[in-house]
Amino acid sequence: DIGLANPMAAVVVSAVRQGMESKLAEAAKKGKAWMAPPKEQIGFVVLYLCRSLKSRQADDYFWYIQKKRKEGLRLEIQDYSLDEHCKRGREKIRQIAKEKGITIGKAGEEEFYLKSGLLDKSIDVGEIDWSKILFEDMRLPYTHYRLEEEETEPSEAP
Repeated sequence: DIGLANPMAAVVVSAVRQGMESKLAEAAKKGKAWMAPPKEQIGFVVLYLCRSLKSRQADDYFWYIQKKRKEGLRLEIQDYSLDEHCKRGREKIRQIAKEKGITIGKAGEEEFYLKSGLLDKSIDVGEIDWSKILFEDMRLPYTHYRLEEEETEPSEAP
């Protein structure tokens, strides 16, 4: 029930678990057949999770979707989401390649990088824009992977 309320909880628990596993592995190397779990680390994790913010959103979303699927709901996959990862997407790419007279590989690249690979809430990170370098190398117009370019409204004169 923590999930979205404290995404770092998974990181903390995983780090403690890895530490415990490494101690158990060290004990096994020394020939110890059994070692008591480190109570301090377990106590830390329990208290951390008890004190953490909670949210039922992720679990409730899962159960809502399961309920709707049992009721027969099936969502239509939007055309822009079809790529080489599904049968309909591969068929679409073959058709585009045929229509444009290009290879299936090139059609797949264009569809992915210009349509199905676009992201909502995309940001640029890092000093080197590897995405831009890739797009230039493929001779494709650079999209920044954004669904829509941000439109800036002209400022009004005072």
